[in-house]
Amino acid sequence: MGSIFEDVGVYGGDCEGGADFDSAKTTDQLGALTEIDRFDEPAFRRSTAALHRLHPEQYAYIFGDGLSAKTGPESLGSVQTFLDR
Repeated sequence: MGSIFEDVGVYGGDCEGGADFDSAKTTDQLGALTEIDRFDEPAFRRSTAALHRLHPEQYAYIFGDGLSAKTGPESLGSVQTFLDR
């Protein structure tokens, strides 16, 4: 996933608030943004189910503040936070 963020041109905490799909300069960047957006919903759904059932303390740490899958450019921020945790 790190290489996808690099393709988009986002490093470390730079994606706070998400990036703008319209600012994608290349087809590769737009493809990377799309891939991240498609990743978050199923990954968050599976992670939420597994952690809530098997590891409630880790679930509370990762998702307790309302972290959830986003759509569009906001998915960059939610996936970055998810991966950081």
